Amino acid sequence: GEDYLPIWGNHDINTANAPEDDVPAHRIPYTEIDKILFDHIKDRVTEDLSEKIAYLDCSDEDREQILALGRLHFYVDDKDAKVRYIIVETGCQIEAERNGCVTKHFGVYNNEDLVMQYDWLYETLMSTPEDYDVVVSGHAMLSYGKTHRTIWPGPLGLCHILSGFRTCSKVTVTNPFSDNEKLCKFYAAGDHVYDFTSRKRGSNVVVIAGDVHRDYKIVADYNEEGKFADLGLYDGSELNDTAIVIITTLTDAYGCSQYPGNPEMIKGTITEQAIDVVTILPNGDIDIVRIGAGENREVKYKK
Repeated sequence: GEDYLPIWGNHDINTANAPEDDVPAHRIPYTEIDKILFDHIKDRVTEDLSEKIAYLDCSDEDREQILALGRLHFYVDDKDAKVRYIIVETGCQIEAERNGCVTKHFGVYNNEDLVMQYDWLYETLMSTPEDYDVVVSGHAMLSYGKTHRTIWPGPLGLCHILSGFRTCSKVTVTNPFSDNEKLCKFYAAGDHVYDFTSRKRGSNVVVIAGDVHRDYKIVADYNEEGKFADLGLYDGSELNDTAIVIITTLTDAYGCSQYPGNPEMIKGTITEQAIDVVTILPNGDIDIVRIGAGENREVKYKK
């Protein structure tokens, strides 16, 4: 349907598990991904990277692919519900140039790609109507590995910006890859100030991610030293207004049953899948109702 909002994931480029010597033959161009996944969305607002990449000395083909990459993150407004959906792009692996021109020209991969979207995210949030809530969704917001419980630097900076938006405050976000010369030609090294103090109302914010095949709620907020950081698993207590929670969800019996700690998922029953219905409550709390395997969840803020 026209209101279906897909999110570009690390397997959608078709190289994630391809043999290294055969990656180019498997890789789907970003121009095609853009058409396949998003052409049906009439009101999608994307980023035009043409001016930002004017400095690049690259082939016309690479330039076309990078411009298409810029269209894999976008926003759509639901005017009836007063919600702005912001969809971000979280990349693919670096090995054997699985993500094509991205690592070649910018030196980033996986959710390091998010750093390239910080300025666009700020502009998108600043243009959000005052009475709208915001839902941000991207695929790989948490780390890979055995724990899957950490927010990597790219998503952490995104959460920091969202924290400033939620509280109508000014935040300073440092480029976490300031030693990356390729990236810093696109997004400067050092500190970047994002000022939301001109906004009169703090909007509710929900961040929904995928990729890790588990039910997680990971909190990003200021630690005891005053640094914005990953504070680990959400324990159910009431959060400060500055806190942002990344919520992930189980998917299906094939992909999730293999992971210890997940609820039992049996094919042919209602538990072979897991679907969340997410409701943003007027007080800012987040209500997460589960259909299928798993349990209902919630996120609470201090009143």
